[in-house]
Amino acid sequence: MKSYKYIAIVFVLVLSLSISAACAKDEPSAAPEAIPEDMPAVVDDTPAPPPEPEAVPGRVLPASWSESEFFIFDSGLIVDVSADWIPRPDGEATVYYFSDDSELPRLSLYSDYVFDIDDFDEFFDWWLAERFYNPEYNAGAEVIREEYVTYNGIRGLEIDYLESSDGTLRHAFYTFFDRHYYQIRFAFEPNGDSSYMDDIAFVFNSIRLNQTEIDAWPTAYLPAGTPVYTDGGPIEGNAFTWYDYGSIDVHVSNTSADALSDFADQMEKLGWALDYSDIANGGSAGGSKGIWSAHMYMGEDGTTAFLGFNFNLN
Repeated sequence: MKSYKYIAIVFVLVLSLSISAACAKDEPSAAPEAIPEDMPAVVDDTPAPPPEPEAVPGRVLPASWSESEFFIFDSGLIVDVSADWIPRPDGEATVYYFSDDSELPRLSLYSDYVFDIDDFDEFFDWWLAERFYNPEYNAGAEVIREEYVTYNGIRGLEIDYLESSDGTLRHAFYTFFDRHYYQIRFAFEPNGDSSYMDDIAFVFNSIRLNQTEIDAWPTAYLPAGTPVYTDGGPIEGNAFTWYDYGSIDVHVSNTSADALSDFADQMEKLGWALDYSDIANGGSAGGSKGIWSAHMYMGEDGTTAFLGFNFNLN
């Protein structure tokens, strides 16, 4: 009987100790030390590094193009076309087919001299009515959209329509200057243009004169992946393109050697392979990207940057 009482007492003592230990685990072992109110906060006053300059690219090629080539009209305009497209003469026009085994889609390029009209508005007042709204000539092409637009200083008529003679869908740009008429016209199966809108936009945005003076950064004349020179100004120069050779010369006033050096760094980040000495101390930079070459240096006055870009398809 005494042994049972002894076991019960021990059991109660063990249970009490276990409960006390469990409760102790729920309490903090010690209160945290108070932080004096007058203790100064630790502040990291190390200046943050300046952000990397953001390179602004030129025209961006559609993803499907491996590279671009040039088509130069004999009478003064130039456009970019895909190196993947297949050129074939078609009478006085040049037609680019997108594949060997299909007549559609295609791009047609053509120009002609106009004898009796020398004014842009007069030409289009006559031509638009004659080409699209004269049933005797055109049997009523269905015009979907038409508007006058300007690409790189070249004003013209952009028009989408269904051709009545063969039922093709056309996206076209027509322009007239210096007594020349120009046609840049895509053809598709009806509703077959949806996957080619970037190509259309790229070609239209590449329309430019092949010989012109420059008074702004010449994005339209430079390859995709060329940064924009944003320091200084005004900008002067000229662009010249003839068949397989092109030269773009740019002079930027009121700039600095540091800004030119930063520009060269941006070019390297965008794929140009450059070799250059210390531009900030009278050096220069030069190099290439694909068919393009570039050279740049500061003038003796220390405030004018000279930049030259060239291509040669041979």
